[in-house]
Amino acid sequence: IYILDGTLQISDIDLTKLRGVINFGLTFNNINDKTCIEYVSKIIDEQIIMILSRTSVKNLDRNLQNFSQIRFIYVVDNDNDLSYDSRKIQGIHANISCVCSQLEKDIILCTSDLTKIASYSDDDDINNSTFAYTQVLKDILLEIDETVDLKTNMLEFCRQQYIGNEIQLRFIDEFEYHFRPDQAITWFTRQETFIFKMLTRAFRILEPDILFQLRFFIQHLHQQLKSNLSTTPMTVYRTQYISNDDIDSISKKQNGLLTFNEFLMTYKTEVEAQQPVNTDMKLVRFEIELNKTIPMMEIKTNPENILITTGTVFRISAIKRIDKEIIIIKLTLDNDILNTVQQITKNIQENTYGPFPLFRITKLMKQMKNIQYTEYFCNILVDRQLIINDEAANSTVASLFHMLCCFYYEKKQYDHALEHLQTSLKVYLRILSSDDIKLTTTYNNMGSIYHRQGLYEQAFYYHKKAYDIQVHYSNFDPYAIAAYACNIACVLVEQGKYEDAIPYLQRDLQIQKRLCPNRDDIQLSTKYHNLAGAQFRLQKYNKALENYQKCLEIELKLHSSNHPTIALTYCNMATVLEGLKRLEEAIETIQKAIEHLLLTRNENDEEIQLYKEYKKSLQQKLV
Repeated sequence: IYILDGTLQISDIDLTKLRGVINFGLTFNNINDKTCIEYVSKIIDEQIIMILSRTSVKNLDRNLQNFSQIRFIYVVDNDNDLSYDSRKIQGIHANISCVCSQLEKDIILCTSDLTKIASYSDDDDINNSTFAYTQVLKDILLEIDETVDLKTNMLEFCRQQYIGNEIQLRFIDEFEYHFRPDQAITWFTRQETFIFKMLTRAFRILEPDILFQLRFFIQHLHQQLKSNLSTTPMTVYRTQYISNDDIDSISKKQNGLLTFNEFLMTYKTEVEAQQPVNTDMKLVRFEIELNKTIPMMEIKTNPENILITTGTVFRISAIKRIDKEIIIIKLTLDNDILNTVQQITKNIQENTYGPFPLFRITKLMKQMKNIQYTEYFCNILVDRQLIINDEAANSTVASLFHMLCCFYYEKKQYDHALEHLQTSLKVYLRILSSDDIKLTTTYNNMGSIYHRQGLYEQAFYYHKKAYDIQVHYSNFDPYAIAAYACNIACVLVEQGKYEDAIPYLQRDLQIQKRLCPNRDDIQLSTKYHNLAGAQFRLQKYNKALENYQKCLEIELKLHSSNHPTIALTYCNMATVLEGLKRLEEAIETIQKAIEHLLLTRNENDEEIQLYKEYKKSLQQKLV
């Protein structure tokens, strides 16, 4: 990401060049502005290039320049003399065009240092292992897919990503008309093109949507590397900066496994590197032993470079600290690695089994609990013909949309929740009749969403639909019937339809009593309380009092004496007694409510004051 000083004069041509190197960036008229500082602070997986005027760099906020996210600062000025102490400054340049020329060289260093590493040891939880997920993701990306035109899809996607970027759009056109499978490595090493930029970013941040769209190239690159297996073992080297946290993690995994989450450029000889600007990083030199089992190839234009396929797994055989800043990690290969990886990924492979890659990656995102990408792939998957014609696949997709609904419901984003639940129902109805017992949960949840939105007629309709299907089912679920009856009653109470609500409240209570034979269950007290409330509204005071008393009896047994719901029940009983003209009993009862609240609250508590006002009004009526 680039941040451009808005005080600099930049032509359209120079801006086009800049976007050709870095596709995304922002311009700030005041670099020290709070908006700019907050933006930089929120960047996690990216590095920032700043292009500033002499004045801006001299006045640069100390906190801003110390952010680890800022990798390099380029100064644009005609005067080459700048007395400013910062290891991040990459020279003074006459114009943006000169900056771009330097950037093309420097950005290779940035990209290399952002390579993500995943490691695994026997102490790690397989189910929460990034290592395992990335291995399964690699398998999905390399899986042959005859359901779509991978090249056409990739090019359409890339053009969308680079809208308005003339330089990269020309590269995309060139790729479309001139790419050949035996040129995959050549294209990858052209680091100025969209291929390298998109791939390295997507592997680094782990953006499954972009990686999935780039499968056409990923598969050809892997195949070209695989077609040239070396017959001679060799040792290659990789030098990069790694965060202290990652170093600590790897250090605890001696003899464990390690993989680089991208196509990895290595070197036949050790490469020197400067000490890190960022104190949160350490310089790591990997010594990597390769053999004939590893897909790799020497780069023709630079024979010292060896490109290794993505996701290659190594054994961490040794970790050695040269000094406080430099660490050497030796990586080797052995015959047990493949079996170990298969064991680590076994459960995830089984849980993500599917008829084609899009289906598998959707299930993988769900397995990873990645809601954003589960939603993304579900929306692509839902109307694919292969899904529509497959009963098991429809069932899985419908359940995924139901899961998305539950996620957004918990976030109180009811519109999103409803949208996903409606899609879930649409997919279920491809394979189920509208009155199938399996749909009752869907109908009930739809009713709950409408209820939250205040759409009571729709809420009643779907709760009632779920209830009716369950009631008429030969092997009905009493718990479900009770829950659906309660939901219907809640909607009717909200509408003031107390008479209609009472049969459902009674049904709910009746089932709960059967399920709790000892009659001592806090849920049962709630059912009595709800029924009493509706009866009170209908001025059926004797029945309401009876049910409040049953509620209170259970609460006094199961709750501590200072529990606030006991006070509420006493208060409600007082209102019923008032309705029965039993004012003295009502006063005694509201006093008990006050005494219970005073066990945990002070005299000035708002609720206590309300209860006292109510008691006073009862006393006045008694006079």
